[in-house]
Order: sequence, then structure tokens, then C-alpha cells
Amino acid sequence: MFGKNSDNIEKKIGLNIKRIRKAQGMPQKNLADELGIIEQTVSKIERGVFTPSADTIMQVCDVLNVTPNELMLDNPEMQQWQSERKHPITDRI
Repeated sequence: MFGKNSDNIEKKIGLNIKRIRKAQGMPQKNLADELGIIEQTVSKIERGVFTPSADTIMQVCDVLNVTPNELMLDNPEMQQWQSERKHPITDRI
């Protein structure tokens, strides 16, 4: 059971990296160069078949200018999280 959840988060992170990278118009090669890894490794991360280290995840966040939360949340969860960031709870009271 733990392995299944682990696979799920790996795929989620990979899909989010791919989505954000493409939205920024960045080719895999450029991301790989920024991270100091080969393009095939970026491909494996994006497909969820390779688990990046915590350091690599933080590097990806720096390069793509996102937070780790943005890489780990599903799209609807991320939209809610971003909305809450823009409008802190004090604004909603």
C-alpha cells in the first residue's frame, strides 16, 4: 500500500513539472542543463519512473520559480492552494 501512494506522488510531481515547464515554454533540455542532469533523466522524472531527490526537487522549484507544494498537489488542489495564497484567510473573514 505504501508503494502505491509513493508511485502516485511520483507521477503527480512528474506531471506537474512537465505542465509547469511547458507552460513556461522551457524544453526538457534546458531544464536538464539548469539541473546539471541529462535530458533522459528529466523525461523519467516527468513520467514518474524516476524519483528525484529532495535536493533535485528544490532545484526544480528554483528553476521553475514554484514551491514544492505546487509540484505535489493535484491541479484542483493546487488551484485552491494558490487562491488561498492570493487571499489569506484574514481577507475572507
